[in-house]
Amino acid sequence: MIEVRPLTYFISAYEEGSITAAASRCFIAQPSVTHAIKTLEISLGVKLFERSKRGIKPTADGHKLYKLASDLLLQNQQLEAAFIPSNVHELNLYVQPDINIERYANILELIKNTPINVNLFIVDVIEQAQIALIDEQLLPPQFKFKGLNQEGYKLIVHKDHP
Repeated sequence: MIEVRPLTYFISAYEEGSITAAASRCFIAQPSVTHAIKTLEISLGVKLFERSKRGIKPTADGHKLYKLASDLLLQNQQLEAAFIPSNVHELNLYVQPDINIERYANILELIKNTPINVNLFIVDVIEQAQIALIDEQLLPPQFKFKGLNQEGYKLIVHKDHP
């Protein structure tokens, strides 16, 4: 049985024409997309993309899988929508380990108390997140940066110190 997640990565790669762009779109690392596509190719016994320096181009089997996978994922979404309330949205948050999350409790409360119903989850790796509390220098390319505050650290020295 083929899993849904690799099909999602395949569809992203197909539509983007690039493994790197697909990884960015899916908020995961590029090797994960490559691995998912290779796994699909092995399990189906076909080649799905022609790879070149300019990106990827679907083969005839790639076009065939795209149509079938798109239909399957649409049906999967419809199945979920039929049983899961549409007003519940899941939001994955990554918090850089050395950040004191208590300092941002007010922001988390605002997210949780929005007019839409949000289930907020804290994830361990940034590739699984839709939003993150992170130092700007560590920002992965798939995220945009919005400054929340500037740390106001001061150096203090005893008045008798030379």
